[in-house]
Amino acid sequence: MGRHSSTRRLQVLRWLDNIGDGRFFLVIATPLLALYLATATWGAPFTTDPYSNVLSAWTLGTQRTFFMEDHEQLADPDYYRNVAWVIPAGDSAANKYPPGATLLAAPLYAVWPAEARLVTVSGAGRPDVAPVEILNPSLAPAAITVSLAVAAAMGLLGVAFRRLGGTAGAAIAAAFVAGLGTSTWSVAADQLWQHGPGMLWIALAVVLSERQALGSGLALGAAILTRPPTAVIAAAMGLYRAWHERNLRIAILIGAGATAGLGLLVAYNQ
Repeated sequence: MGRHSSTRRLQVLRWLDNIGDGRFFLVIATPLLALYLATATWGAPFTTDPYSNVLSAWTLGTQRTFFMEDHEQLADPDYYRNVAWVIPAGDSAANKYPPGATLLAAPLYAVWPAEARLVTVSGAGRPDVAPVEILNPSLAPAAITVSLAVAAAMGLLGVAFRRLGGTAGAAIAAAFVAGLGTSTWSVAADQLWQHGPGMLWIALAVVLSERQALGSGLALGAAILTRPPTAVIAAAMGLYRAWHERNLRIAILIGAGATAGLGLLVAYNQ
């Protein structure tokens, strides 16, 4: 029995070593996606930071605008940081955070059949402030979006690990360690933070960097549009690749893609 089990394990590992990147990606991403979907936050209670992205994603998906007219009252000092991070913007209000997470979840909100419902909420940070009545969208599209984003990020991470020259088994183990870690499973894959989408774009940039410098740069541009500090990663990757391969063109292509994301972020802020 022990010899048969060992032979079967070796066969599985050999199969994993020989399959293509797409199937290897699915081996990692599929079970993690099932786990993330089962454990994500699908309803209250919610955290103010990702809830801000939920409100802006619902607004963009259903009304095709970043201006949150239905939630302007949340920009009041009594509710800012207390219910959501909504700030005054022109004659209306907007999400304080960069638009990357909003853009990723908005398409699902655009087709989601459940209507937003009027609810009365009390802020967790200011119990002395009177409750406020707001339109509350379903959290389901947000839960699905982050589950897909983080599962895909871990699948791409596994592909990157295997390309480093290790065995398929080691790459899968490393991807699952990352995917089941506290910062990934219980945070990034739980609610619509910037973390999950940021992980997705950075992992995609790493996988593309070997053969598609511009594509890698564009993925990093999407990461910057989601979490601006990731611009440091774009700069480091472009400069290192150019130095390592003695090819300035790589840095230019990565930089061009990343700069496109930075330009969109500046335009959004304006």
